[in-house]
Amino acid sequence: MTVLLKKNHSLQELANRYYRFEKDSEARMIYEARMKEQRDHAAWLSEAIETGLAQGRDEALRETAAKLKALGVSVEKICQATGLSAAEVEELPAQ
Repeated sequence: MTVLLKKNHSLQELANRYYRFEKDSEARMIYEARMKEQRDHAAWLSEAIETGLAQGRDEALRETAAKLKALGVSVEKICQATGLSAAEVEELPAQ
């Protein structure tokens, strides 16, 4: 590694910056806080996407169940097809 650093000025400058950064506790704290913020935001966004997808699937199942109900399909068959309970199907308005 030291041979590469001696031969390549850019790598040597990068290594020097890294070593200075490692010794600067305030800069490291700022960096770590920023990285934590980015990880937290990514986790929040992932959770929001999953929640939205789940809500969309639930809404689509209910719409399908309502359409089947309007076509006169039995509650039992609608429950089998959608996974909704009989009470949930009964509450749906017929479209």
